[in-house]
Amino acid sequence: MQYSDFLFCSWGDYDLKQLRQDYAFHNVPYPISGSHANVKRMMAERQKLSKKPGLGEAIRMAGMTFAGAHHRGIDDARNIARLLPYIVGEARLRR
Repeated sequence: MQYSDFLFCSWGDYDLKQLRQDYAFHNVPYPISGSHANVKRMMAERQKLSKKPGLGEAIRMAGMTFAGAHHRGIDDARNIARLLPYIVGEARLRR
């Protein structure tokens, strides 16, 4: 199934770079045609943070507890989703 209207998001640029590197290494065409958003950078900008926090730190700053295991794709994605109000600027972090 092809999706034409999506945005590939990751916490930092590492995942994007790693995926492109892995596809190139295996000589397979890169399959993601959508744009990429570094939501770590977006959150730091929207929340006016001097440093870009790691995902676990961002969850703590939002007053939440990390759900699942760090660096497990589905758990990271779910935790990023929980941070969306802070990433798009609809909520403010406690400081």
